[in-house]
Amino acid sequence: MKNSKTIKAIILVLVPYLAGAVISMLLNYGLTIESPTFWSLINLLIYAWQIGSAIYWFLVGKYFGGLKLGKLKGIIYGNIAWGISLILFVWQFMMVQENRNIILSSIPQHYILGFSGWSSMLLSFFTQTIDGINVMLVAHLMMLALFLIGYKYAEK
Repeated sequence: MKNSKTIKAIILVLVPYLAGAVISMLLNYGLTIESPTFWSLINLLIYAWQIGSAIYWFLVGKYFGGLKLGKLKGIIYGNIAWGISLILFVWQFMMVQENRNIILSSIPQHYILGFSGWSSMLLSFFTQTIDGINVMLVAHLMMLALFLIGYKYAEK
């Protein structure tokens, strides 16, 4: 990949984390103030990000599918941050029972934030009790599926 395409690719795969981190910071700030208007705006932002993230991640898959890197290479490059997020999720939420690292455990939560609503909705069809670990796992799988659909769409 050329240098400008490499930088663009890196930025594209990091946007879900950055958006999730910003939304999380705004939520934390919202806890310090009592403003119904602020909370309404945050709810609107979260809803918009949930819809936008699905479209965005499909388009990221489409972008990587159009790079002509080779199937496996394009899928791996496009999902490297996703893979790191999944590894951190499994390690921090499934393997560590006590004393989770707050920074490491926040990374996958921020990365999949845009898909957590979709994941919760999907899980609600199958169970009455929605577990956060299941939400995060399904959200990761939804991200991968949308990326692959976009990737395949670009190959045509």
